[in-house]
Order: sequence, then structure tokens, then C-alpha cells
Amino acid sequence: MTTGAEIIQLFAARASRDDPALRHVERYWDELRHGRLAPSRAEIDPRGLAPSLDKAFILERIAPGLARFRVAGRHLSAAMGMEVAGLPLATCFHPDDRDRLAEHLEAVFAAPATLRMSLLSPCGIGRPQFGGQMLILPLRDDLGGMSRALGCLVTAGKPGRTPRRFTIKGTALRDLTEPAQTADAISLLHSH
Repeated sequence: MTTGAEIIQLFAARASRDDPALRHVERYWDELRHGRLAPSRAEIDPRGLAPSLDKAFILERIAPGLARFRVAGRHLSAAMGMEVAGLPLATCFHPDDRDRLAEHLEAVFAAPATLRMSLLSPCGIGRPQFGGQMLILPLRDDLGGMSRALGCLVTAGKPGRTPRRFTIKGTALRDLTEPAQTADAISLLHSH
């Protein structure tokens, strides 16, 4: 017998696990690193992201724990029901999860670290089950600081009536200064 909570967790986990767009963006970013902590924003070429470009985005850190979209693919704008370029990333999240998002974003830029989040947008009238995963990978700016990030959002389900806001169902942070971890440890999503 399963509970409603288990069904939601299964939906969120299944929503985009091993999604080709997520794998492609992470592989592209990792190849650009050449053993460094992070590549620079200037190294990101849209042609290298072509298979995943509609799901990719670039963030700019504007304050501790805050980042805004510099560039965002069509998929993200369609999922949110609005053009997100220029908006804070936090606008995509339910207000109750924004402090948690800020903590994770600060780890991406400060550690630096990679971040993977399992997301769910609550159901409601005209709003069917909708979830996905977001990947955020640090990038260096023109001065060498960690103030940019490459990201990818993949979703499962139809957004229905928009705008939608996500809750964070699980996270996986990987500190890039730590020795390499096993694939199982990296992909583990921790529920809150």
C-alpha cells in the first residue's frame, strides 16, 4: 500500500531521472572544466548545448543566495508561463522554499558545488501533477569569480494553468573541492 506522499516522491523522482538533457548539459560543462573547479561563462557556446538549449539557462549571482536569469530557454519560460530572463530564480519557487533555495545557491557559488534538485508543483484546479529536476553548475565570470551558473530544467507532466511555482522535494549538492565521490553518492537526492 502506498501513501500520497510516496506517490508524489515517486512522480518527482521519475519525472526526469537520467533525462538526456540533464546528462548532456552536465557532460558539456564537465568537458569544459578540463580538471578546473569550473569553466568560465565565456566558454559556454550555445552550439555545444544545441540538443538541450531549450531547457538550459544561465544565472548571474546578484547577492548572497540570490541569482537572476540572464538567459533562459523556451522550455523554462513555457513551464513558468512567462518570460523569465531578467527575473530572480526564486520566482520559480514557492515562498516557503525560497530560504532553502538561497542556502543551496550560496553553496553553488561559494564552495563551489553542483546542485541537483527534485521539484514538484502542487496540484490544483487547472493544474495537474507537474514536476521535474533542475541542475545548477557553477561558472566563473570575466574576472575569475564564481558568479555565474549554467543550469537545466526538465519537467514531466503538463504545466496546466500558469504560472507554476515549484517546491523542493530533494537536493543533491556536490562540493567540487572534495575528492571525487561515487556515482551513487552524487546522485542521491535527500528529501527535506
